[in-house]
Amino acid sequence: MYGGTIALFIISLFGFFSNRQEDIYKSNKPLMPFSKPVIGLNQKIKELMKNDKPYLDPAFSIAKLAVLVGEPPKKVSEALKVTQQGTLLSFINQFRVNKAKGMIKDPSFKNYSLVAISLEPGFNSKVTFNRVFKNVTGMTPSDYRLRLMAKGDASIGPNGVSPPGWNG
Repeated sequence: MYGGTIALFIISLFGFFSNRQEDIYKSNKPLMPFSKPVIGLNQKIKELMKNDKPYLDPAFSIAKLAVLVGEPPKKVSEALKVTQQGTLLSFINQFRVNKAKGMIKDPSFKNYSLVAISLEPGFNSKVTFNRVFKNVTGMTPSDYRLRLMAKGDASIGPNGVSPPGWNG
């Protein structure tokens, strides 16, 4: 007699708490609205990345970025999620890949191995470098280098800058 009542009580509790948790964690609202302070923080972060190049540090973190921009880590993280639609890692990997592409194009780095080039922009390993580079550019670093070599030296200008009209 009590067994059925207890079982029914446990099932009811389980149903109540499982539905309650779903409501708690379900939210379609963005973390922060697109406001002037969020857009301003995003601009500050972009300028810092371009000018000071903190992404070259393999141990770069959200905490380090927060110190550099003078904001709490949670605010910096939320601003990146809203404005960049991604994490700090995906954001800095864009800068790292662009740095690596510039080095691969630059004739003064033609004798460097791709592993050596991968370390300069802050990648920790060849595997990570290859994966991220391919995700960003659609080709491996080796394929990218071979494509540049196939185009010949004329496609690589001074300081690794491509001439106008070249879409490499």
